[in-house]
Amino acid sequence: MAQHKKKHKSNKKLIKVILLVSAMILLLWIGERKLLDNEYQSENATEVQEISTATIGSMGDLLIHSPFLTHYEFGADNWNFDGIFTQLKPYINKLDYAVIDLEGTLSDGDYSGYPAFRAPEEVADSVKAAGFDMVLTANNHLGDGGE
Repeated sequence: MAQHKKKHKSNKKLIKVILLVSAMILLLWIGERKLLDNEYQSENATEVQEISTATIGSMGDLLIHSPFLTHYEFGADNWNFDGIFTQLKPYINKLDYAVIDLEGTLSDGDYSGYPAFRAPEEVADSVKAAGFDMVLTANNHLGDGGE
């Protein structure tokens, strides 16, 4: 019986050791999984990017009527339309990107106002000098040049 008690005690100890080792292995495995998860998350984490903003402005219906053709001609075929934008230029220059809609066409002659707007090509120079980045021409006056 004493031997049976000894055997029973050693079995209890063995079971305790096995449970203790199993618990340690389990804890190590859980810790390793956590480390691997953290490494995976940091490898696949997206960087927080700085937010950029832009100010975009749009002006529409730049129409060169007949009075403009008279007022902005400085000698034979010497045109300068910068004056149209004098009051607007400070606002245009504050924009990151400025867009204007040109109603009509640019021409190298046969200029006219209403109803078919055909303006000198120098309008483009003044639009650029005013600070516009893009000129839109997709409108109902696109065919005012006759073609």
